[in-house]
Amino acid sequence: MKTSLVSVAALTVFVVLAAIAGVVFSQMEESPPPAQPKKDHIVATPAPAETLAGAIENVVKPSQAGDEQQKMVADLLRSQPAPPSRLDHFASTLNNPTLNFKGWHLQILETKAAEGVTTVKVRANVRITTREGQAAMITDFLDETYELTGQTVKLLKAEPPVGPYIKAIITF
Repeated sequence: MKTSLVSVAALTVFVVLAAIAGVVFSQMEESPPPAQPKKDHIVATPAPAETLAGAIENVVKPSQAGDEQQKMVADLLRSQPAPPSRLDHFASTLNNPTLNFKGWHLQILETKAAEGVTTVKVRANVRITTREGQAAMITDFLDETYELTGQTVKLLKAEPPVGPYIKAIITF
């Protein structure tokens, strides 16, 4: 009797783990095709800076709440349009007909001042919901490096994640 209970328990654990693995692996995406994305099919294109009045602003979070320089950079990035490299990186998400684009989430990772030049590293992610309005997030991101000169930020480079990672859309 004890052996059969242990067997049933082991089988139950195996079935549950197999079901969880199935759900996780079903959410994984294959690497994107090398063809250029169709940007004219983007669900909701980020508005240019000139037309942002009344539009959803970028959500920008400094990594150090009391840092005045990060606060100033956050204010500048809040109304910045998405650079082409970000649109290209997130093209499969932006072109996904089951998702609604809500804006960009930018996390300031660090600011460095050296020889009169300030560089700012930012992690960009897309804010999305499902077509039904259900909250969703994507595990993908893009690290961007900007140069700060006075009240102007200039994109220097954009770096996708390095190494193996699971790109998935998670709904809540």
